[in-house]
Amino acid sequence: MTTKPQSALDIQPKGTLQDWINDFLLTKRRKWRPHTLQGYIRVLKLYSTYVGVDHWPPTRQGVLRWLDHVEQNGCSKTTIHTYWIHLRTFFNYLEKTGVLSPVDNPARQIQKLDIEPDKPDLPPVAFPPEDLERLFRYLDGEAKTGKLDAIRDLALLHFAYVTGAREGEIASLTLDSFKLSARETTILPETSKSKKKRYVYFDDEVCQSLKNWLNVRPGRPGVSNVFVALGGRWPKGSPLLPGALYGILQRR
Repeated sequence: MTTKPQSALDIQPKGTLQDWINDFLLTKRRKWRPHTLQGYIRVLKLYSTYVGVDHWPPTRQGVLRWLDHVEQNGCSKTTIHTYWIHLRTFFNYLEKTGVLSPVDNPARQIQKLDIEPDKPDLPPVAFPPEDLERLFRYLDGEAKTGKLDAIRDLALLHFAYVTGAREGEIASLTLDSFKLSARETTILPETSKSKKKRYVYFDDEVCQSLKNWLNVRPGRPGVSNVFVALGGRWPKGSPLLPGALYGILQRR
């Protein structure tokens, strides 16, 4: 007499969907930045709320119904694709840890059936060069009058434009990471999206903007970030958060 082989779902380690989400987030917290982790927390909460936190095992049908629900609630194709990527990462983690077998992984099933959400082919969005030049001329004029926020913003935005560094990388730059004489700075692995150390270079104009800023940069004990707050919402001399950099660009 032969017995029917068990699937991974029959021998599944005990736990609910919420248990495995907690396990996933706890593991990833060691490597991911806070804003990345928050993105996954939000998406997995939306998914678990829809299917139920006690739901187990995850199914292809459940995932597809949730994605349809998201689409019907007016989310863009870009958002739907992002949600799918987050969920796929979670399911692949469960597979790697032996919680799901490759056969029972809903993400693999959806990919094999070629029914995963398409990534929208969006054209890149950029500022027209003439608008940026106008912005830099304006900030330069304001900086020459001694306005501290203009001196900082000119250095920050000029550096971002010339180097292409990401906002999180710029927010994490420290005074000892710069070599102004060589017109370079170091992006450390823990702040780089690629997790690799790399160097970025800038021109004489950016270098002068940085020197002007460093000459007036407010100091604060224990803070070595190049770009700091000037008071108001955040204490003077405290590190700028990545979101604050984007806010400065939008305001300017």
